[in-house]
Amino acid sequence: MEWRYFDFERDQAAAARIWHEIGWLNQKDAPSREGMGAYTQSGPGYVALVHGDPGCFVFRCDGTIRHRNDDLPLAAITGVATARNGRKQGLALELTARALAEAADEGAAVAGLSTFEQGFYDRIGFGTCAYSHYWRFDPDRLTVSDKVRPPHMLRTDHVDAIHDARLQRRRPHGAVSLTSVGQTRSTILRSGDGFGLGYFDEGTETPSHCLWCTPQETTRGPYSIEFLVWKTRAQFLELMGLIKQWGDQVRLVTMTEPAGIQMQDLIDRPTQHFWSTVGGEYTSGCRAHANFQYRIVDLAICIAATHLTGPEVAFNLTLHDPMSERPRDGVGQTSGYWKGLSGDYRMLLGPESQIKVGHEAALETLEASVGAFTRLWLGVGSATALSMTDQLSGPPALLETLDEALQLPAPQTDWFY
Repeated sequence: MEWRYFDFERDQAAAARIWHEIGWLNQKDAPSREGMGAYTQSGPGYVALVHGDPGCFVFRCDGTIRHRNDDLPLAAITGVATARNGRKQGLALELTARALAEAADEGAAVAGLSTFEQGFYDRIGFGTCAYSHYWRFDPDRLTVSDKVRPPHMLRTDHVDAIHDARLQRRRPHGAVSLTSVGQTRSTILRSGDGFGLGYFDEGTETPSHCLWCTPQETTRGPYSIEFLVWKTRAQFLELMGLIKQWGDQVRLVTMTEPAGIQMQDLIDRPTQHFWSTVGGEYTSGCRAHANFQYRIVDLAICIAATHLTGPEVAFNLTLHDPMSERPRDGVGQTSGYWKGLSGDYRMLLGPESQIKVGHEAALETLEASVGAFTRLWLGVGSATALSMTDQLSGPPALLETLDEALQLPAPQTDWFY
């Protein structure tokens, strides 16, 4: 495979063409094109060539992912796009492997991406994250009060302040933050007729809490909430009160359920409303889908940041990483030193977790793929559950002990990328 690094002046037009081919971009829409430009300049990009022309693009962006109360360096693969004449050539996987290996060499602890389908990125070690819940509801059905303060209108020229607010928001376990303001600028610009509403504490330029919304149809909706930013209960309820105010006119709002919130608690007669709207243009309800996948890149950093409240558990770990099987001089490896994570380890999980290379004869052994172990470490599933559905196995007693030790909330990305 012939490849090179993305150059904005040289490659942006080709990237826009491919995005248009796969349905990600309306080339006639100037804000959408401008938003894409902000996106492609948010971090390093990689270009695979087909007959000398760009046939596949991969982009990544620096960020963080929260494990309980610790923020770890994240490499976010923010986009993989392949041209019609580049399909089934292995370009997407090879370029993503290249991006992953370089991110590891640069100090990433975890890598993540949103995926078009489960299974494809498993081949370079990614494992599926927890379900997100996507709600569709009539805003007039919200049971919160709509007697809230009039918000400030937020515009595209507020993007720096909005991005700062996103970085300072309440971040649950598993929450991702992307460092580059270009990611927020891209979301806002690509929303077309989107609008923002927010509140400011006196004397501050960064919103204390805000939202950004894209009306897919201005009169009656759907209105799609791109993101909510809040820290406290009062701030969250004030934003929900704003959404309820739209109920005089708008018949459908769509949004991702905020981590730790059960939206059904805030909707009047949700089951009745679903059955009375099913099959219609404004069908209400909720669906669950796991959009994101993650994998550990630096095992030492991730384990050192693991602080558990359950009982300590010591065990051996035999880890299998498909990145370790790729040729050192292949496209999926840089000329640097990262070799993937395959190997034998001794591990202690507890309030202060530790990891060392090698096995200890007296300890029981857990065997896992890096994707399955990442899911265990994040709290996507228990050891026992993952042993039934993923590449993870061990003695039943060890699995039960790990179940008790790793009692984590379901990780929620809380930032679509």
